[in-house]
Amino acid sequence: MRSTGVHHLDLVVSSIERSLPFYAELLGPLGYHTVSEVEGERGETIWYLTGPGTAIGLREAQSDPGPYDRYRVGLHHLAFEADSRNEVDERATWLRTRGVELESEPQEYTYLPGYYAVFFFDPDGLKLEIERRLQRERLGDRIHRDHGRVSHFARDREGLPRPRAVGPWFELGFATPLQTEACVPRAGPPSGSPA
Repeated sequence: MRSTGVHHLDLVVSSIERSLPFYAELLGPLGYHTVSEVEGERGETIWYLTGPGTAIGLREAQSDPGPYDRYRVGLHHLAFEADSRNEVDERATWLRTRGVELESEPQEYTYLPGYYAVFFFDPDGLKLEIERRLQRERLGDRIHRDHGRVSHFARDREGLPRPRAVGPWFELGFATPLQTEACVPRAGPPSGSPA
């Protein structure tokens, strides 16, 4: 069986009063039109903004959060897909008018062909992204599609070819001396062991 995507993602925020309006106004134009409430496992209210095929949950922190650091264990950043480059630009304009800190202005990136995105921070400092790709290709699809072609060029740290068994489990390697990322197949867990 294959997954159809992420059903929902819950974010813990320092203030629902501040974050719920921010996310509702940010994501409304991207198709997140439904806001609902659910009771969490500790009795807290979780506010879900439901959009195209997924939902973002917001719940207020119940412990001292400290400053957010995206390089600690946890979420590095969260990306939302836009329908067009114009929509990315419009959301960037909306962010600027509200004084939201942008990490970068809307621009093309080399992640995938035609990848156009703006990176910014939510009220708690969580890094967010709104992106649009020229092709509706997912990064994971590209890794799976390209792995056979690029694995031939994979090298170990000494520059020697690094053969690996073909399987469903992957690791990132280096395809060229320029240190570009490539997907190199590696063997998965032994048969019968938990994944």
